[in-house]
Amino acid sequence: MNVLVRHLASMMKLGTIGFGGGSAMIPVFEKELVQDRGVLDEETFIRHTVIANVTPGGLPTKLAALSGFHVAGTWAAVLSSVAAGLPGTLMAVGIIGFFGVLGPDAIRWVEYAAVGISAFIILLLVEYIRKVWRGAGAARTVTIAITLATFVASGLNPLVRVVGLLVGQEWSPSIPSMNAIQVILVALVLIAVVIALRRPTPLPIVPALPDPLRVRRYVVAGGVFTGIAVAAIGVSGVAAGGGGARLMALIALSMIATFGGGPAYIAVADGFFVGSFVSSDVFYAQLVPVGNATPGPLITKLAAQVGFSYGLDNVSVLAGVVLAACGLVVAATVSGAVAMFVMAGYEKVAGRGYMRRLQLYVVPVICGLLITTALSMTLAAVAIGGRAGVGPTPMAWAMAALVGVMLVIHPRVRVPDVVFILLSGALSVAVLGVLVA
Repeated sequence: MNVLVRHLASMMKLGTIGFGGGSAMIPVFEKELVQDRGVLDEETFIRHTVIANVTPGGLPTKLAALSGFHVAGTWAAVLSSVAAGLPGTLMAVGIIGFFGVLGPDAIRWVEYAAVGISAFIILLLVEYIRKVWRGAGAARTVTIAITLATFVASGLNPLVRVVGLLVGQEWSPSIPSMNAIQVILVALVLIAVVIALRRPTPLPIVPALPDPLRVRRYVVAGGVFTGIAVAAIGVSGVAAGGGGARLMALIALSMIATFGGGPAYIAVADGFFVGSFVSSDVFYAQLVPVGNATPGPLITKLAAQVGFSYGLDNVSVLAGVVLAACGLVVAATVSGAVAMFVMAGYEKVAGRGYMRRLQLYVVPVICGLLITTALSMTLAAVAIGGRAGVGPTPMAWAMAALVGVMLVIHPRVRVPDVVFILLSGALSVAVLGVLVA
C-alpha cells in the first residue's frame, strides 16, 4: 500500500508541475521515476515512451498508467492515469466555475506562473537531451544526427520565429513540417529498414523474452480500463440524461481519434463538441485559454471542462461537477486502455530484433521533438508576456536568460526540484504582475 500511495503522490506531483504537457513531460517523468525514485529502469521507461508516442490519447496519462501497472498492477495503473490529470483538471474546472466572479484575472495569474515554470521544464528538456547524448557512447554521432534530423523535420518554423524575436523581428514562416505522430511513424519505418539492412550486432540492452502471463495481464488491464470508461458513461447518463451519456461517449471516441496530444485535441474537440455541447465563444474564450494556462494534460482538462460547462448550463451545478469528473475519468481510462492493449502486442514481439533495437534508435527521435517542444513553450511564454505588456524581443531574451541561469545553478545546488518550480513561478508572477500594475 505504501508503494501505491507514494506512486500516486508522484503522479499528482507530475500533474501539478506539468506545464507544457505532452512531450515536455517525458524528461519530467524520467527524472521522477527513473532517476529519483528508481521504480523504472531506463529500458522500461523507453518502452513506455515508445508506446505513449505512437498511440492516441493523452501522453502523460499513458505514461502514468504504464508506470502504475509496472509498480503495482492494474488498479494502480487506473488510479495513476487519473491522478496525473487530476491537479490540472481541478484547477481548470475551478477557474471556469468561478469565472463569473473572478473574471480574466484568474487566468492571468496562472499564466504568469506558467512562464517561470515553463522555463524550468525547458531546463529539464535540455538536461534530458544532454544525458542521452552523453550516454550514447560510440553511437554519439549517430544519436546527435538523428536528433537534429528529427528537429529539422518538425521544428524549423518555431526556430525561425524564436530567432527572429531575438533579433527584433517578427517572422512568420510557413516551412513544410511534420507533427509529432508523423515524425514517430516515419522514424519507425526508417528504423525497420535500417535494422533489416544491417547485420545483427550485439546489443547493450538485452530484454527478457516476453512473458505470456504478463501479456495476458496487459490485456486484462486494458479490459478494466475500458469497463471503467463505460461505467463513467453510464454515470453521466444518470446525472444528465441522454445528453450527458452522448457527450461522454463522444469524449471516449475523441481520445481514439487524437494523435499529437493537446494542441491536436483542440481541433478534434471543436469538431466533436462545439455547437452541440458548448458554444464556440465559451470554448475558445474560456475553456481553451484556461486549459492552456493550467498544468497537466490538456486532453483531460478540456474533456472535464466541456462536461462541466454542458452540465452547468443544461442541468445543474451538481450535474456539471459529475460530468467534469466523468470527463476526466473517460479521457484517462480510454487513453490508458489503448496503451495497455498496444503494450500487450509489444510484449509479444519484444524479443525480436526490430523491437529490441527500436529502443536504441527511438530515443534521439524523441530528443529532436523535445527541442521543438522547448521552442513552442518559449513562444507561448512570449505570448503571455505580450498580454502583460512586455515586448516579444525582451520576453524572448528573458526566457533564454532564465533557462541559462537555471542550467548553471540547477546541477550545482542540492535543492528539491519543487523549490526551483515554486521560485521560478513566483519570480515570473512578481515580475509580470508588477509590469501590468
